[in-house]
Amino acid sequence: MDSHERVSAALDRKPMDHVPMRFNARTEVIAALKAHLRIDSTEDLLKRLAIDFRYVTAEDVERMLFMGSGVLITAVLTYLKYRFVHLPLHPVALMLQGTYMARKTVFSVFVTWMYKATVLKFGGVQLYRKGQPFFIGLLIGYAFGTFLACVVDGVFFFGQGHLVHGF
Repeated sequence: MDSHERVSAALDRKPMDHVPMRFNARTEVIAALKAHLRIDSTEDLLKRLAIDFRYVTAEDVERMLFMGSGVLITAVLTYLKYRFVHLPLHPVALMLQGTYMARKTVFSVFVTWMYKATVLKFGGVQLYRKGQPFFIGLLIGYAFGTFLACVVDGVFFFGQGHLVHGF
């Protein structure tokens, strides 16, 4: 399997002989490696080190355009967030929306946001501030419960490891 086939297989999540490798070093390090291994060209050095990722090619243009559009949308959302303070769209949400933790916690965050918006709309800041100790207590209780579960797990089931919560 050559480098191109290996990288393509990795991107397609297919079996490969080993994980594709990437190499990045300063020119002085590359020159020292070539001198030490008695190799003339950088391409021969990369082949000798079994490096698969070499240069950005035309095949990566689609990915670069996708990344560039994400940067542009984030920049526009950032500008709009600073220009219109009450805009509910935050640019960080765009970056985090595809992460594992975001998918796991999106419903909790939505419920919290909905509660806060409703309390502020109908009860004002006074009611919101009155409810803060309760919710801070919930967070502290959850953290303490998780800590206690880890301690009990470490004392009674040392080395076995148990899932404390669903993350």
